[in-house]
Amino acid sequence: FPYTTLFRHPQDLQDARSHAEGGHSVAGARRGDQQRHRPVRPRGRVHRAATDPAAPPARLRSIFEDTNAEIVLCAPDFYQSINEVGVVGIVIDADFINSLPSGKGLINRVQPNNASFVVFTSGSTGRPKGMVHEHVSIATSSDGFGGSQNIGPGTRVFSYSAHTFDVSVMDILVTLARGGCICVPSEHDRYNDIEGSINHFQANWTFLTPSVAGLLNPRNIPTMTKLAVGGEAITRKLVDLWKNAAEIDGLYGPAEASVCAWRSNVGLAGKPSNIGVPVSSAFWVVDPQDDHQLVPIGCVGELLIQGPLLARGYINPDDTANAAWLDNVDWLPSQISRRAYKSGDLVRRNEDGTFDYIGRKDSQIKFHGQRIELGEIESRIHQYLPENMAVMVDIVNNDNGTDAIAALLWYTDGPEIRYDAVHIAPEITDAMRLVVTDVDHSLSRVVTSWMMPSIYLILYGDPEKTTSGKIDRRKLGIIARDASREDKMRFSPGGTSTESPKSELEISLRDVWAQVLNVPASSIGRHDSFVRIGGDSITAMRLVTEAGKRGMVLTVRDIFNDPRLSAVAKTIQKSRHGAIEILEPFSLVSTELRNAVTSDSNRELCKLDHNQKIENAYPCTPLQEGLMALAVKEPGSYIAKYVYRLRSGIDIARFRKAWENILAANVNLRTRIVNVGGTSL
Repeated sequence: FPYTTLFRHPQDLQDARSHAEGGHSVAGARRGDQQRHRPVRPRGRVHRAATDPAAPPARLRSIFEDTNAEIVLCAPDFYQSINEVGVVGIVIDADFINSLPSGKGLINRVQPNNASFVVFTSGSTGRPKGMVHEHVSIATSSDGFGGSQNIGPGTRVFSYSAHTFDVSVMDILVTLARGGCICVPSEHDRYNDIEGSINHFQANWTFLTPSVAGLLNPRNIPTMTKLAVGGEAITRKLVDLWKNAAEIDGLYGPAEASVCAWRSNVGLAGKPSNIGVPVSSAFWVVDPQDDHQLVPIGCVGELLIQGPLLARGYINPDDTANAAWLDNVDWLPSQISRRAYKSGDLVRRNEDGTFDYIGRKDSQIKFHGQRIELGEIESRIHQYLPENMAVMVDIVNNDNGTDAIAALLWYTDGPEIRYDAVHIAPEITDAMRLVVTDVDHSLSRVVTSWMMPSIYLILYGDPEKTTSGKIDRRKLGIIARDASREDKMRFSPGGTSTESPKSELEISLRDVWAQVLNVPASSIGRHDSFVRIGGDSITAMRLVTEAGKRGMVLTVRDIFNDPRLSAVAKTIQKSRHGAIEILEPFSLVSTELRNAVTSDSNRELCKLDHNQKIENAYPCTPLQEGLMALAVKEPGSYIAKYVYRLRSGIDIARFRKAWENILAANVNLRTRIVNVGGTSL
């Protein structure tokens, strides 16, 4: 869309919804192939709350209740499910947009302190936590974050982040506010062809988590000259992959403060954990137990954030959530609002004014860039456990180097606690399997897929307590991290599969699974789940790539629709009919034509040296054949020659070598059209 169209569509949409009396709350539920309409939303005094329509109905309902949403703008595929939740769904597609009446010109009465959008994250109470951002927050971010990234005319932003993520809002609003171009890939391309989509859009800026950035080959996306990363720890391996291809900037910021810190050329000097300097904000490092006490430079403390980019606050917060917001802090400077947000992040201020990220002071974690409160998952699981069982949720590392969410269950009374030391149950009983299956099924109905545990462990013994009487989470976490793969699989819902792959395709797919997940191929059964043996969205994207190299065509959606090996193999079987066939050289011409093409007379016609060979030959298209005939009749037609003058000082040898490399890599530059025996090749 050009800016004129983009400006008109929200105005038309606003007019079209004017029948909703007093309706100032709109939720956007989008997936599928309607991504190009993501920036098209009503403007002005509207609460924009992005939701995932594939989330469980209970989660969607709580979001709609918290935002008082009356209207949901959705893709066609999700119209039915949205209406079943009890709100009005409006399908946004090309036909709907084109059918809107022309806007009459709205009187914009929006004020800086009006709500702009709402973003939801995991909440420790078991209910999604929504935070309201005002227009002043977006304007501040546009100036600070957008300015630090030089986003403006000529910037083509590849908006990869899921639309429920606050970075996606920044991608859209900041880019459009500064005159850039927003490039929104389809849902299919987000998971299955990121590089192809970047090249299609000729994008030159993007924000990715380190996990996703590590899947790409910078050589395949030469237009991408600036990579912003955040949401996870930045590794030296990632820096080495990208440092010669693009500028790497580290971005930091909780959803409550959008992007509030920036570090250019991250990792090239100093530690990758350095989050840089504040952007449009002020950072204060305080004692985690006393927010009135600053800690000295070089000491670790909790980060307080001050500035106009802070969110207004949470929707319907409890006392615990509300405690994160500090108003009228008397020791803060008064040049800007004396309001601050206690981030819960532990940092250290360096002498040069930058900050190092150390960790969290609570159970909040980042999992593949998504913010998760482990307490929310624990709270939900507690609802479905028997009265004599308890749970702790932790992050553990799989054998393939990826992280996984693990739920540790133990008994609070009965014979199972009469052991001297806590240990994993040596065998699973029918009662245990029923508990795990019931918890897993019930949990899937109330939390999103990325919050689901992929590992369940049942423990015997009474967990140790800290001096304050709480469960020693650190020691239980050690048990989970030290668990063998067999232990992690034993308690999986549905158990493990002992049946070996049957078909050649299943065996080939199993081998790719083993490579991607770094597990023995012999340990994978035909009914084993990709998720249960350590797979996630990141490894699924790797699986799609590796399978494609072996001629197996599948998508990430194919994997997660039914992650069992046998089921995924069936989707490959169906898609093989549409797979790209790799043809052998000369396979499209007869033996007689091949001999004529490679003959000495044809080599002389093509002016080939004795050490040059003809690699392949294939028939011309009718258009090529027609243009060739015209060129014969009118010599010089349809031929263009451009001459460029080289500046002085060019290294001719290197320049010649560069062109030789280009010729070697591109077959079309080494292709001639010839007529052999009346056939154009």
